[in-house]
Amino acid sequence: MEHLHTSSYMEHGVCFNWEPALVWLHVGADIITGLSYYSIPLAMFYFIWKRRDLPFRTLFLLFATFILSCGTTHLFAAYTVFVPAYWPEGALKAFTAAISATTVILLIPRLPQALKYPSLQASLDEIKGLNQELNTKNAELQIANYSLEKLLDPIYWVAEDARIWRVNEAACTSLGYTREELLTMSIPDIDPHFPAEMYAKHWIELKEAGSIRLETQFKTRDGQLIDVEVVANFISFEGREFNCATVRDISDRKQLETILAHRISSLTSPLEDLHDVQFEDLFDINEIQKIQDAFAAATGVASIITTTDGRPLTKPSNFSHLCQNIIRNTSKGFENCCQSDAQIGRLNPDGPTVQCCLSGGLWDAGAAITVEDRHLANWLIGQVLDESCDTTTMMDYAREIGADEEAYRLALQDVKRMSIDQFREISNALFLIAGQLSRMAMQNIMQARHISERKRTEQERELLISQLQDKTAEMERFIYTISHDLKSPLITIAGFVGFLEKAYDEQDRERFTSTIARISQAAGRMKQLLDELLELSRIGRKLHPFETVALPELLKEALEMIAGRIDTTHARIEIKPDLPTVTVDRQRLLQVLENLIDNAVKFSSTTGQPQITIGMRHDGPERVFYVADNGIGIEARYREKIFELFEKLDARGGGTGVGLAICRRIIEVHGGRIWVESEGLHHGATFCFTLPETTGGSHDARSNDHPAG
Repeated sequence: MEHLHTSSYMEHGVCFNWEPALVWLHVGADIITGLSYYSIPLAMFYFIWKRRDLPFRTLFLLFATFILSCGTTHLFAAYTVFVPAYWPEGALKAFTAAISATTVILLIPRLPQALKYPSLQASLDEIKGLNQELNTKNAELQIANYSLEKLLDPIYWVAEDARIWRVNEAACTSLGYTREELLTMSIPDIDPHFPAEMYAKHWIELKEAGSIRLETQFKTRDGQLIDVEVVANFISFEGREFNCATVRDISDRKQLETILAHRISSLTSPLEDLHDVQFEDLFDINEIQKIQDAFAAATGVASIITTTDGRPLTKPSNFSHLCQNIIRNTSKGFENCCQSDAQIGRLNPDGPTVQCCLSGGLWDAGAAITVEDRHLANWLIGQVLDESCDTTTMMDYAREIGADEEAYRLALQDVKRMSIDQFREISNALFLIAGQLSRMAMQNIMQARHISERKRTEQERELLISQLQDKTAEMERFIYTISHDLKSPLITIAGFVGFLEKAYDEQDRERFTSTIARISQAAGRMKQLLDELLELSRIGRKLHPFETVALPELLKEALEMIAGRIDTTHARIEIKPDLPTVTVDRQRLLQVLENLIDNAVKFSSTTGQPQITIGMRHDGPERVFYVADNGIGIEARYREKIFELFEKLDARGGGTGVGLAICRRIIEVHGGRIWVESEGLHHGATFCFTLPETTGGSHDARSNDHPAG
């Protein structure tokens, strides 16, 4: 092992003959190279530490280690010039060789993958493209936001919990709130018709439909309600769900609809009831304004149409500066003008009223517009001077009413002048036009009534056709059901007749008696069916005289008739207080009460004591009478079917299935309706029916003139 000791070798400097220049050339170059090699891996290690996302991280570390080893070998080369430590130097070189070989082995398989990475320029180009795309998207977003803000219609983004998430400027302006205030509110805060519990249901409907259009009212900051139309749209954005609602103010449209409804109501009212008809109901004011303006422009006179009490219906046409801005600006002058207008506008069927006005002697005229004998409006013209009039004498009126005399004098010079004969001709033309408008008013009323009557007739015709189709379908079902249900007892009778003959031949008395009983039972069922069908056919064609009866007394009588079943089942009957008196066919309503209570007892609870409750409630304006039980209940799909003929949900319950059909027919003839309420099986049932306050029935059924058969 002596060769391991450095003392057995010569220093590397011996090879250089210890020539200083050569020695320090090698030593200096190796030291500088080694230090340079050391700086490179340090920079690489720092780079790796800063760039955690660097690909080929392990390979990068191997390169750094390899370079560090290479630097160390150079430093050792400088060291061995003076110290012959060749074994450690060889070991270091072996380590460097191993690291370099490992690096090469790992590098070569990764070259294809490394070559796939884009170049710096390609990456820069891609980044530049992405930036351009991002700028385009930002521009589009800015345009969208700008457009959203500039839309005239309010836009609301609403979250699932009804909170307002975003609004545009129009929404703030329409309600008078700031954007910050609206973003702290929810829909129930601005829409009194949409409380929180209703909005939850609305959200489900919106999500299913995708879009919903509705009309409601929004409340402004000052508490005013405005009519709006809302188009709600369901939107899913970045994992969140919104209602993006566009809102439009329809207050003007609603007001117009109200005016139109009043107009239709007025025009279609009876001829003897015209006191509610207004001029605006009969004519389009905009069209009348155009006619008035044209008349004033063609004749040179001032013109206006007013109500009989002086309220303007149109805007003034061609009014003179003297009348409008000087005379009427004084209290005395205005009072005189109103008195003058009232006199000129008085009803005169023989011609126009032509006279000097009380305001300074200008000539005025008027003609009445009527419908039938009702005075609707006045068409007033005037504000002209007679050609021969001396204006100096009219200045006294300026002093009388307290007007500015100089302004009065200058305005008087601009007043239209014409001869009194010419003005009378214009007034006569006005009278003819007013008469034509009066005739048009009557024609508009008659035409509207004709259209209304025709529409009413068409609606009645469609209703009768629909009712006839329903009755035809009902008759078909009725005939089919009768043929089926009546055939069953006949088949039973026919079958047992054979058994009867056989029992007679065999002298089997017991079987003979049993068969006769079966035949009698089938015949009895057929008789019951026929009797009930006959009873059903009579309802609506033959009723007893209507009378006012106390409902508690009628209930007492009905309970006495089914007392046996009540005692057998131990049913508890509760009758609510304050039941009213009713005007009905006493016998028929007794039949309904008996049937409903009997069914309630029959199908009452089998696990506990049967509980029957009879009472009345108010659903809005309707009185709803009810018979409730705690019995087997009724599924939703059968709630209409049980009122049809021969329908029985429980075949073992007895009866023919006609009872509820009879009840429905009786209630409908009285002008009411009948239905059943139940939460399902084993939750009991409540049979409800209504009776009008004054029961007159939906048919002319009080006469006994029709045969019963």
